[in-house]
This record gives sequence, C-alpha cells and structure tokens, in this order.
Amino acid sequence: ASFSHLESLHIEGADLGQLPKSIGDLTKLQFLWLPRNKLTGQVPDSIGKLANLESLNLNMNALEGPIPSSVGSLAKLTNLELWSNHLSGELPAEVGSLSNLEHLWLGSNRISGTVPASLGNLVKLIDLQLSDNYLNGQLPSFDKLSNLKTLYVTGSFTCGSAPANVAEHSDLPAVGQEIADCSAIDSTLPTASPSEGPVSPVQSPVQSPVQSPVQS
Repeated sequence: ASFSHLESLHIEGADLGQLPKSIGDLTKLQFLWLPRNKLTGQVPDSIGKLANLESLNLNMNALEGPIPSSVGSLAKLTNLELWSNHLSGELPAEVGSLSNLEHLWLGSNRISGTVPASLGNLVKLIDLQLSDNYLNGQLPSFDKLSNLKTLYVTGSFTCGSAPANVAEHSDLPAVGQEIADCSAIDSTLPTASPSEGPVSPVQSPVQSPVQSPVQS
C-alpha cells in the first residue's frame, strides 16, 4: 500500500525501532505524532522534506544525536515537541527560522552549548521549554516575543531581558528586567511528573490513535 497521500499519523505506545529516512517521502503529512514508541537512532535529515508539516511530536522516546538543521525548512510548523529523549549536540540556529512556531518543547535531553539568538525571532511563540539540558551562556533577548506565556529553562545562564509584554504574565519577571538567575524563572512554573511527562499543548487531529498491543 502507498502512504504518499497520508496527512496525519499518530502512533503511541508501540515499539517502532528507528525512524526511517523514507519518512521524508510522506510529503503530504501535516501531523506526525509518534510519542512513547521506544524510537532509537537519530532524527533523519529527511524530516526537512515534510514541507506541509504543522505538528511534530516525538516526545518520550530514546532518540539520540543532534537535532537536524533541516527542521528549519518546515515553514508551516507550529508545534515542535522533542521532549524527553537523548538528543545531544547544539540547538541548530535554523530553528529560529520557523516563523509560525507556537510551541517549542526540547526539555529533558542532552542538548549543549548556547541558545541561538535566532530563537528571539519566533514572534508567534507561546511556549518555550528548554529545561534539563546542558545549555549555558547568554539567553537571547525575548523582547520580540509578545505572545510568550510560558518560559521554562534551567542551566548556567546569563539571561537576557524578559519579553516586552511580560507584565501580562505572572509567571515571568517584570518588563525589560535583566534576569540574574534563570533557575528562578523555572521555579515559578509548574512541573510535571517525569514518569508521565507534560501534556502536549496541542491536540492530535486523530481521534483514535493507533495503539499497539506491545506495552511500553
């Protein structure tokens, strides 16, 4: 059977192995949700070929290696969730070119280095979750992020200024205030049980996701 016209794929609780390079051939995909499937290996570069993709959820797997810079080609992406994997390397600056991105969840990985300044250009961003990685250095200025409601970070940071509209959000510091201790930001935001993980900020378009008899 051909899956070339597939628009939504949601599988959860299976044992899927690795993401094949051929995933990039599903160019009609708008929603790709594969959380909790014991996925291993790397996120293939071919993921950047999914030009119609709006939501990518690979939470709570065992994916490793770097986040491919090709994700910067996903111009329609509004939701990027890679929470709780073993991803490493630096956060690619190309993520900052995702001009429609609203939710960015990269927490509980092994991402290192600095947070690219390009993230300060994600003007539609609502949620930014970078906690529990090995990030350090200067956080970019979030002055342009007028829609930001949740900022969740931990690490050895010298922080930039808070978002311009931050007075509207009780969980963020005062307008333009230099943040001296990023861990103070983190402590003001709700935490989730590591065993269950956070609830995705968006809903799957598939009402009855495919369930595997294999227990996770």
